Amino acid sequence: MNNFSMMGHWFKDEFRYELQIEENDKVIMYPFKSPNITTHKVHTLQDANAVECPCKDMGDIEGVSRLYGEFSEPIEREKAFLNFEGVTKDNQVYKILEKGKVSIIKTEMGSTLDFDSELINGRWLLRKLPNIFNTEFISGENMQLFWKPGDIIHTEASEQIGKPIKIHTEMTSIITEMEGNHFNTIVAATGRFIDRYGNPFIYTKDFLKTLYTNMKRQLDEGIKPIGVDKNHSKIDKGRMTELHLLEEGQQSRIVGRGIYEGDMTGTTGASIDAEFDVFWDKKSKAYIPVNGVTKRVSLVASPSCKVCKFIP
Repeated sequence: MNNFSMMGHWFKDEFRYELQIEENDKVIMYPFKSPNITTHKVHTLQDANAVECPCKDMGDIEGVSRLYGEFSEPIEREKAFLNFEGVTKDNQVYKILEKGKVSIIKTEMGSTLDFDSELINGRWLLRKLPNIFNTEFISGENMQLFWKPGDIIHTEASEQIGKPIKIHTEMTSIITEMEGNHFNTIVAATGRFIDRYGNPFIYTKDFLKTLYTNMKRQLDEGIKPIGVDKNHSKIDKGRMTELHLLEEGQQSRIVGRGIYEGDMTGTTGASIDAEFDVFWDKKSKAYIPVNGVTKRVSLVASPSCKVCKFIP
């Protein structure tokens, strides 16, 4: 196992977490942020000790704890920096929030980190995802997501937050036109939705943009063609042929045109069959998707503004 430390770093009235992992004669650092952190003016180590510990925000809650980072190559530091606390010559303040041991397994999808310490324990994941935030918070098209996935499965619903969760969503979407075997529909829209188990979800404008970008790439490249089935049968008898993102203020909609070689009688809307990564937002008390890959669009008889099924 490797030694690690999680640092709090205050600079220019900003704050970020820095995960440092010792590797041979050097330290590898990954910087992260949290949208929930309250920034304090910290100019000395005494200031840092006086504010509420940011480690509370970092947490160790399965399915909830997560941090975000700008996607870049890890930063190399001298080995002595692993346990450094204090103020640098240019008035940057560092404080150790936690330290202990960690083992790392790297895969094609990212890294799995197994921590052994008081505040950070067990399995955490590090993944590259499309950036869902505005560039003021995270810059670039991609971001790094560092989170502790949950493993608790409830009697009816899975809440394995942090791992890809396959969900079916039914939106309020009306097929506005049917021309032979062609149809036009609203594929997804911003809003707050409640699943049949009572779990709240929020589809943000940023998420709709990410979902649209992924769907449009699938459509353009034809690598994962977006099929069309009926009532979630998973038997595709058609495909999407056009997609457009409509943005009006804080509201967004993904509208599309498709072909279905079957009976569309009784269908009034559409539902997407997708795999999402989601996180729990404490302020809004809802799960917010941060990434989505759409498998297909399903023509349904009764769109109901609900996430209708979890499949762990």
